[in-house]
Amino acid sequence: MECVVLKQTGPGVSLAEALEVQQHPRPELEEGTVIVEVLAASVNQSCYKNTQGAFPFTTPGVRVGRDFCGRVIEGPQELKGQIVWGTGGKDHGYTGHGVMAQYVKLSVRAVLPKPSSISVAQAGAMGVPFLTAAVAMQKIQIRAGETLVVAGANGQVGRCVLSIAKLQGASTVGIVRRKGPVQFADVVVNSSDGDLIKILHEAVGEVDAVVDCVGIGTDMYVKALGHNGRLVLMAAPAADTSFPLEIRSFYRKNLTLHSVETMQHNAEVSASFLRDLLPGFENGALTPPEIHPTIFTLKGIAEAYQLVGTGCEARVVVAPNGLDKLAAL
Repeated sequence: MECVVLKQTGPGVSLAEALEVQQHPRPELEEGTVIVEVLAASVNQSCYKNTQGAFPFTTPGVRVGRDFCGRVIEGPQELKGQIVWGTGGKDHGYTGHGVMAQYVKLSVRAVLPKPSSISVAQAGAMGVPFLTAAVAMQKIQIRAGETLVVAGANGQVGRCVLSIAKLQGASTVGIVRRKGPVQFADVVVNSSDGDLIKILHEAVGEVDAVVDCVGIGTDMYVKALGHNGRLVLMAAPAADTSFPLEIRSFYRKNLTLHSVETMQHNAEVSASFLRDLLPGFENGALTPPEIHPTIFTLKGIAEAYQLVGTGCEARVVVAPNGLDKLAAL
C-alpha cells in the first residue's frame, strides 16, 4: 500500500526532506482491531509543526496523520462495510503509525460511525478540532444559562467550542481580531475595539468561563471572569509565552485554570470524547468545519502540508485512495 512517512524532522527541514510516499505492506488484522480503507485524512497544524521538530517525542519513520474517515474492510461482522471516522494523539503519526495511508489498522474502540449528515471528506477533517473542543468543554463543565467567552472564535477549534456550548444551553461570546459574523456566537467582540474587560462586562456582565485559543492577552480574560470562573488555555504563540496573574484576586474569586493538549489522548480515548458528540451531529446542532476546495492525493502531500503551514484557515484534506473513491461516496 502507499503511505506517507516522516523521514526526518527539525528546524529548517524542507517538506521534501521530511515527507516521502512509500510502499509498505498492508496491515494485518488482529483480535480487537479493524482494517480501514482510508478515504479521507486531514493535515493539522500539529502535523506541519512536527516536520519542523516541534515534538521531541516523535519517532522518525512513522506514517503520519491523525484524522481519518474510511470504510471498514476487515474486522467484526457488524462493522464490515461501515464508514467510520476518528482521530488520535501522539499514537497517530508521532510515536506510532498514523492514518495517511491507503489502509490502517485501528482498535475497534477507536472508530465511530460517520454521521449521516456529514460527508466522508468532512468527517476526515473534523477529528482534532472537535476533540480539542470536547476536552476543553469537559474541563470547564459549562452549564445551561452560563456565559462562555471564546478567544479566537473564528478559528476551527473556537468554532467547535462555541457550537458545543450552544448545544449545552450556554450563552456565547466570540472574541475576534477582524469584524464579521461568527457562527454560534450570540455576541461578537473585536479585540481591538478598546477596553476588552469593560466591553465584556457591558455586553454580558460576569463571565463564567473562557476558552483561550489564541494565547495573547490572557490576563484580561482572568480579570473578566466572575466568581467560580474557569479558564482553559490551549495556545502559546511562542515558547516563552507568559502572562501576569494577580494571585489574590484569582483565589478570592475561586477561579480554576485548565489546559488542553490532545497529544496525550490516544485513538481510543479520543473516540470516547467524540462519541458523546454524535447525537449533536445527527440532529444538525453540530456542523463540520470548512474544507479547502482542493483535495489532494498522497502525491500532493507536500503541497497539502505547505498550505497548512502558511496558515490556511480551512481544513486541508487528502484522499489516500484517490479522488474517485472519495467522490463515489
